[in-house]
Amino acid sequence: MTRVLLIKPKFHSALGLLVDEIPIGLEFIAAAIESKVDRVIIADLGHDNIDLRNEIIQFKPDLIGITGQMAWHNEIVHIARLARKIQPESTIIAGGYYSSLFPQLLKIIPELDFIVKGEGEITLSEVCEQGLNDPYGIKGLIFREGKKIVTSGSRQLIQNLDSLKFPARKLRRSFYNHLQFPGRYYDVITTTRGCVGLCSFCCEPKIYGKPRRRSPENVVAEIDEIVKFHQNHPMQITVTDPNFMGRTRNDAERIHHICDLLEERGYDISFSILGRADMVSRYPNLVKRMVKNGFNFYELGIEAPNREILRNTKKGESLSTIIKAVKTVNSAGGFPLGTLMFGFDGQTEEEIKRYPSYARRLGLREAAFALATPLVGSDFFREVQNEIFEGNFARYTYLHPTFRFNPHISNNRVYFLMGYCYGGYYSPSYMRENDRFYNKLIPPGHQFSFLSYILFAVKALKDFPTFAKASFIRGAIAGLIAARKLKQNGS
Repeated sequence: MTRVLLIKPKFHSALGLLVDEIPIGLEFIAAAIESKVDRVIIADLGHDNIDLRNEIIQFKPDLIGITGQMAWHNEIVHIARLARKIQPESTIIAGGYYSSLFPQLLKIIPELDFIVKGEGEITLSEVCEQGLNDPYGIKGLIFREGKKIVTSGSRQLIQNLDSLKFPARKLRRSFYNHLQFPGRYYDVITTTRGCVGLCSFCCEPKIYGKPRRRSPENVVAEIDEIVKFHQNHPMQITVTDPNFMGRTRNDAERIHHICDLLEERGYDISFSILGRADMVSRYPNLVKRMVKNGFNFYELGIEAPNREILRNTKKGESLSTIIKAVKTVNSAGGFPLGTLMFGFDGQTEEEIKRYPSYARRLGLREAAFALATPLVGSDFFREVQNEIFEGNFARYTYLHPTFRFNPHISNNRVYFLMGYCYGGYYSPSYMRENDRFYNKLIPPGHQFSFLSYILFAVKALKDFPTFAKASFIRGAIAGLIAARKLKQNGS
């Protein structure tokens, strides 16, 4: 293989309007194979103004790699068909968690030649070095043999993540942005693969297994590279790890060491992390030190104010632990965010309507309310598969009903309840209070305006069907009124 084109499909979601999704996985792949091919390029169709047809005609790739999530299914189909038509002699490979857990894609998309299962750095490197005349000689491939879908065998997960080359950021065609941090350059970093959690709605452990962590020295060396790449500009960096802090004392020591190295450098960096409440609540002094070193934003998977749901989804955390974790972040001067999902086990309207007041009482500074969504390959998908009615995978974004969790709640009412949660939680005064925190991190002259939130909400609603927009807005108004009544009553 001499010329490789790696593609991230174009897919607009509400979250994508808030923060650009950087294809860090493709950048890891590109870094791993660039010394083994004549040229590798990345086409981020959702971010850059790229005409894919002209891109393929001009570049004439020997290998085309497409990454994707379940919601990007339609785009993966479109890209594979277009690529086969324009460059019929090229090899087309799909990767990412969706393709890895759904090999039936090879039946649905005849234009696909192979799927790379799991981590792709070594597998793609061997493909580029050896070719595909004997696919059984390269572990980690899924392909057709006649009418059967077969595999070359599982590839062992990369145990020493320090051995990986840093992502090929130099291949980016433009800079990425985060709506809430004007004046700061935006980037992401991955320091861990795998997760200790067993959450039934998540696919992470099925792809990446138990956690493997990069050393503090290796992590901060990449941060050095990020700072240099962005010319020492103030940065906002999202850590993509599903659980950056880990769960053990050794994990805590690792974070302390990262803080040691950051203190030596004195960079102007603000970090956002994903974390589990149990680790955050267990190490309050570590959280205080992290905040002092720029780890300002802590996104916690709250899920639901219901012990039974936490138990049934194998969350592995108690309500008291979650309460303590949010308090710990607030006490340390950090910014706790929470994700909450509804749509489990026949939940009623009354229970769902309690979500916004629960999030407020927890002390969350921001909250995202989502619909439980059965992702292919997850335990949750198998549990509810007989109730799934949505056949358009583009709707699997946690914003649309995809299965019947309560026969008495219509799809129209589901959108109403989502609007109710957002309206009941957010208010102009609440958002202005949060802006004071953000503005401390935003360089002078770049302050974030409240109007930006309104524009974001208007654009986000474009993803909804017409009837859903009206239901969401009615729900948001009802939630706002209910919240005001609670406040007036002192509840």
